[in-house]
Amino acid sequence: MKLGITLQAMLSMDLAYLTGQRPADVRVLRRNYIEGVALGVKQQKTHKKLRALLEVDGVERSLVAMISIILAQNEQ
Repeated sequence: MKLGITLQAMLSMDLAYLTGQRPADVRVLRRNYIEGVALGVKQQKTHKKLRALLEVDGVERSLVAMISIILAQNEQ
């Protein structure tokens, strides 16, 4: 059985999971939302500004790996 899910859709859902954001908020993320060691997000529904840390105590979170994969896919 073929699910018909694209790689981009899977990566988007993984990013939503790792950041705790709604899928609609993840779809509008851009590279320039990375602010030092955090990913800045303004939620569309509540208009709240949130930051997802990319590293804690100098250790990169799995979110960094996910962002790297997405950026590499976007360059292809």
